[in-house]
Amino acid sequence: VHLASLLVLGLLSGAETVGGRISVELIDITRMSQKTMDELKREVQAIYESASVQIEWSSESAAHLPEHGARAYIVERLPAMIETRLRAFHGRRPMAVSLGGTRSDATQAIFVSRSAVSQNASSGGVLSQEILGKALGRVLAHELAHRFISREHSAGGVLKKGLLPSDLTGSGRGLQFTNEQLDVLLGGVLLGLRKALVFVEVVLETVRGCGNRHGGGRRFL
Repeated sequence: VHLASLLVLGLLSGAETVGGRISVELIDITRMSQKTMDELKREVQAIYESASVQIEWSSESAAHLPEHGARAYIVERLPAMIETRLRAFHGRRPMAVSLGGTRSDATQAIFVSRSAVSQNASSGGVLSQEILGKALGRVLAHELAHRFISREHSAGGVLKKGLLPSDLTGSGRGLQFTNEQLDVLLGGVLLGLRKALVFVEVVLETVRGCGNRHGGGRRFL
């Protein structure tokens, strides 16, 4: 096996692992059904897998979040003060909020209101467990995008402003990333690849130099 191949495979694999995975600590305060939880996770995974990003789930709160990590709580409703302020700003009951949104902020947390999502998604009706899970998953995917892409809303895509009931429960592929959102989300992967390739070039030049000095360059490559 060539040394160059080993270096490329090893380093690029490492870069993809860092940039292509998001660790999510998901803590459910509402004790929703397993069926709803499974559908929530399935929906988030489907949205992010379309961007070649894998979601790793955990139900335990760690002392420190990794760089590509997020902590999310499913609560019955948001704290009254936050809900009142956001309702006045957006004109409707807020479904979720992200606090401490920078990637390096270990105090970052996402709060998703089960009752608010249900109310907005159903227009006051009753949702099945699976549909509620789908709606919760799309709201969580939206909030994760605020953490890893932008604090601002957009006209479309995962960060669409003012998600409608059809956005939360509609059939099909659900929320999708725009090209601009993909560029930001995958920026870590691309940066990792560029760094890895530069490092490979430096190492190979060093190996070639050693081989030429000792007359055994072909043995290494």
